[in-house]
Amino acid sequence: MHYTLGKEAWVKQGEHIMSATISIEDILDEVITLPSLPDTVIQITNLINDPDASMNDIGKAISGDPSIALKSLRVVNSAYFALPTKVTSVEHAISLLGMKVIKNIVFTASVFDTLQGGEEMLIKHNVACGVAMKLLVDSEYVDSSGFKHPDEAFIYGLLHDVGKLIFGEFMADKMAKVVDLCSTNPLTWYQAEKEIIGIDHAELGAKLAQQWQLSPELIDAIRGHHDLKKCENPDHRFTAALMGLADFICYQSGYPAHTNATPALDEDIWSETGISPDAIEGFVTAMHDSKDSINELANMAS
Repeated sequence: MHYTLGKEAWVKQGEHIMSATISIEDILDEVITLPSLPDTVIQITNLINDPDASMNDIGKAISGDPSIALKSLRVVNSAYFALPTKVTSVEHAISLLGMKVIKNIVFTASVFDTLQGGEEMLIKHNVACGVAMKLLVDSEYVDSSGFKHPDEAFIYGLLHDVGKLIFGEFMADKMAKVVDLCSTNPLTWYQAEKEIIGIDHAELGAKLAQQWQLSPELIDAIRGHHDLKKCENPDHRFTAALMGLADFICYQSGYPAHTNATPALDEDIWSETGISPDAIEGFVTAMHDSKDSINELANMAS
């Protein structure tokens, strides 16, 4: 039984569907078109990095894109930030939270656009992973010096499984086979993706982060959050391990990416973070306490 798609061919062998040798470049050339980062986000990032740019310049840039501005204000006023007063303008948000936080909020609003159209469970899982990542970075178990961008922790978690959403959009038939393979074999989701497609969501997500010119640490964290050996820079293993642990916490907290996925965590991730399995219960409790924030943010992204 053969399945053909451009240069690739899948051959059913017993209970497994094994993929022919294929590179991510083959898939991007023939099947998948990665979404572009909105011009507004690029413009705002450039302004924030420009020492001569004012808060007023940044406010005008955000306000110039009504969709991004509206979504950003919704994020600012969400239970996640728990601000004492309602923020009614972009300028007010910048003065209250600062330019760096606003950049992250605008980026989050843009990622929500990318998530739209995905399965509700997967969207909620990605949002929950952002919350879990932030909880980890802010906890007593993590030395902030080991994670260079604590203010971006939510974004790191939010993007960890973005590759799955892209697979779902462009290769829905193959993802259905991944579901079948996971339901009948003791494989993790990313292992089943490798069998069916030839690459996994972590590799695809890292490619998107690379195209968006995100930090090398974030690119490596996405690529290596299931397998630390995939980190191109050893200095990024700690962040990738935190991302893998945040993913695991989501499953333990009732926020799985898929109903039939088998959560698994390599021993390397435990040892790299230095966090004991006994500490997970506390994070699970904190995730339950964050339920309203997770649901609210997930609704924005749906």
